[in-house]
Amino acid sequence: MTKTIEATNGGVDETHAYTNWTLAENVENLFLRSAANLAAKGNGLANTMVGNGAANTLEGLGGADRLDGRGGSDRLVGGLGADILTGGTGNDSFVFAAGHGHDTITDFDLSGDDLLEISGYQRYSELRQVGSDTLVVFSDSDMLSLNGVLVASVSNSDFLFV
Repeated sequence: MTKTIEATNGGVDETHAYTNWTLAENVENLFLRSAANLAAKGNGLANTMVGNGAANTLEGLGGADRLDGRGGSDRLVGGLGADILTGGTGNDSFVFAAGHGHDTITDFDLSGDDLLEISGYQRYSELRQVGSDTLVVFSDSDMLSLNGVLVASVSNSDFLFV
């Protein structure tokens, strides 16, 4: 069994994992290192989690997380907090639920390869152009920013409401 123990206020820490991994309390950063499809979970801190070239599932939980899937068809779940999600190459799914707040997706691919998987809502209330980005509004407190995406390019096929 592998275990990580870290004290509160012990500095910024990182784990390099070769298997599925859940970050220990007080550890901030995780890097997936093997070529396998892996799953990783964060904690209540502002985590940075970086996938590998395979299909990963990265789940941030609490905090303002930065998730980067890299290669492969990844599933990114920011969780609570203002998260920044980057899928990288592959057909990525960005998971957003009611109560998650305001997340930003840096590389949403409109060619039909990426998907916004939404739970807790049956539809969005508004699509708004904000500079070069699209703001997908679900409520006053829940929204997604799609960086570099024009509103006119967004279609219903980009969403899966579950």
